[in-house]
Amino acid sequence: MNAWVLAKDLDEISNATNDPDLKRLCGLVREHYKYPVDTVLISSELKVLGHKNVKHAMIGPVVYEPFLRKGLGEDVVEPEVFATDRPPEK
Repeated sequence: MNAWVLAKDLDEISNATNDPDLKRLCGLVREHYKYPVDTVLISSELKVLGHKNVKHAMIGPVVYEPFLRKGLGEDVVEPEVFATDRPPEK
């Protein structure tokens, strides 16, 4: 499942539910929040499988697909992210 949530809303969501899994999920996302827009890959067992700044993920499938495959347990090598945090100029 793919879901977008604002970091500022995580506490409100967590406080509004009695579901311990949803509270834990909000905590995991908050704990791994580092950038304005993040991709946090979390398993159905609520284990963080990966975290990537969306700027890196949006470079394209060459970066994002290995990230997802690694989260699924596949033995893949993720490409290095550009030092400037930007894709190379053409």
